Amino acid sequence: MKKEEMVSVLAIAGVDPKTIDAMTEAYEMGFEHGARAYTRLTEAIECATEVAQQVGVGDLDNAKEASKDFWDALGKVRNME
Repeated sequence: MKKEEMVSVLAIAGVDPKTIDAMTEAYEMGFEHGARAYTRLTEAIECATEVAQQVGVGDLDNAKEASKDFWDALGKVRNME
């Protein structure tokens, strides 16, 4: 649901304007958190792709090194919880 739709539904339901303001702020905070999570997940996927490419060409030494970057990136995602 878009923020504007949420505000409209709350207004139609007769919700207090202060509550609508609080809900709008919560919505925006969630949106911002989701954007940061997307960035972290993208980094983890890119690292996993590098590992898979190294394994695909049989370069296990570089795959092991690349896997460290993957686990670091995944740890950053976990820390967002």
